[in-house]
Amino acid sequence: MTLYRTLLGHRCTLMLTFALASTLISYQSYAESDRALRIAFNDFPPYAIQKGHNFEAYSGQGCHHKAHTGFGIDPDFLISVLEHAGLSYELLFLPYSRVKLMLHKGAIDASAGFFYVEEDNQPKYRYIFYDIGGETIFYAKRKQAEKLTELEQLFSLKLAIVRGDTFHNKDLDSWIYESKRLKPFLFANSYEQLFRQLEADRVDVIALNNVVGGYMMKTLNIPGIKASPLRLTYGENPKADGIHIAMRKDTTDNIFERVDTSAKILIEQGIFKCIQAKYGVLSNH
Repeated sequence: MTLYRTLLGHRCTLMLTFALASTLISYQSYAESDRALRIAFNDFPPYAIQKGHNFEAYSGQGCHHKAHTGFGIDPDFLISVLEHAGLSYELLFLPYSRVKLMLHKGAIDASAGFFYVEEDNQPKYRYIFYDIGGETIFYAKRKQAEKLTELEQLFSLKLAIVRGDTFHNKDLDSWIYESKRLKPFLFANSYEQLFRQLEADRVDVIALNNVVGGYMMKTLNIPGIKASPLRLTYGENPKADGIHIAMRKDTTDNIFERVDTSAKILIEQGIFKCIQAKYGVLSNH
């Protein structure tokens, strides 16, 4: 009888431990879902717009939206994904270097518009692919633009880029940041400044992403500036050249899988392309 009671006691203890563990797991899962995820971006129109952009209600050509304030292509898409996944969020705007540092340290939960990066042969973040980077476009005044066809021609021109910009081209990036063979005449603090310097003839040529370039040309409406024939493609490999949602490395499987599933559904439904269309640009993918 004593042995039976001892075994019964052990069994009850195990059952209670299992029940408590199950309850804790359920509570943790609930707590993860209930906590607002902190998402952060840097001001990078039209990909991310800190001041916001007011949209009127629209319905047509397979896309529709209510009147609302948009914060750029990448925040709008990530917000749509989180809402579809039933997750709440807090939106922050910070300098790009701080966004990367805080995501790496776990001070924020996610961002978007990231290229895939490895650290110690492991993904730096948890990634969800949703777009392809596109092209680097070189803009110049009309007569100069028509003549610009080779990358080596940049050595004889006053080149301006936005501070910290990279171009997904090993030659151009290496010339600017590693070998220093090509020293930009100007590092602008914003894309508007980049175009204004070209408009004022302080520089000969500027380099930037095609989506940003198209948006700025439409927004600023500067006559006399034209895209040159010289274009550098980012490539078409989703892992190496793709644009991703980046989530902190310790994101739980429960949260990551919900975000991943929702992103795939919204892409399949054409929501991402509709978001791009709101801002007047076309998808690269």
